[in-house]
Amino acid sequence: MDIISSHAQVLVKDNKGSSGVNIHSALSGHVAVLNFWGQDAYLARGKGCSDLHILILPNDEWENDVKAQGFEIIGKLSDLVKKIDQL
Repeated sequence: MDIISSHAQVLVKDNKGSSGVNIHSALSGHVAVLNFWGQDAYLARGKGCSDLHILILPNDEWENDVKAQGFEIIGKLSDLVKKIDQL
């Protein structure tokens, strides 16, 4: 894996909140670690596409806008983790 930078931050915000992800390399650049913070991150895919996307929204009010852009929301990452923990 080639990592061009050893770290990065993505921030999304509006007047009601903010969310983001901090990205850094680990294990001598062989692993990328993504640390999500703020509001929930969503697992989604584009309609008619099997690729998975992680969407970071400043708050839940943007969910309908994301759907209008053609994304199918599978669920919030936090909810998916809770379901896995219950197995």
